[in-house]
Amino acid sequence: MTPMDMLSFAVQNNQGMAVIEKLMDLQERWQKTEARKQFDAAMSRVHVPVVYKNRQVDFTSAKGRTNYVYEDLAEISKTVRPALAEHGLSFRFQTVQRTADEVTVICRIAHESGHFEENSLTAKLDVSGNKNHIQAIGSTVTFLERYTL
Repeated sequence: MTPMDMLSFAVQNNQGMAVIEKLMDLQERWQKTEARKQFDAAMSRVHVPVVYKNRQVDFTSAKGRTNYVYEDLAEISKTVRPALAEHGLSFRFQTVQRTADEVTVICRIAHESGHFEENSLTAKLDVSGNKNHIQAIGSTVTFLERYTL
C-alpha cells in the first residue's frame, strides 16, 4: 500500500485533518525518494561519448606562446544533451553575480521525475586580453558553464 493509497483510505473513512496532513507529508517524502531513485538510475545508465576538442588557441604575449585545443560549450552541449535526454535528463544553467569582479554559474541536471542535482563554480572575471567588462563576464560565464557541465 502506497502513501497515496493510505491517503485515499483516510479520506474515504473521514479521518481528521491531522491524519490527512501527515499522510500528505508522507506521500510527498515518498515521491521525492522515488524521484531521487529514478534520477540515480538514469544517471547510472548515461554514457557520454568522447567530447572532441574543436577549438584552438594560439597566441604570443609578453609571457610567451600559448597554444592549446579545447572543447567549446556548443560541442560539449551537442555531445552531452542526447546522452542525458535518452534517460529523461536535462541540464540548464543559472548565473549569479554578487560582486562586480566575480560570477557564479550553477549547472542543474534534472530528471523528468522532478529530482535534480546542482554543481556550481565561482571565478573572478576573465579580464585577460582587451576584453571590456561585458566580454569579461561572458568569457567567465561560458568557461564556468563548460566546467560545471
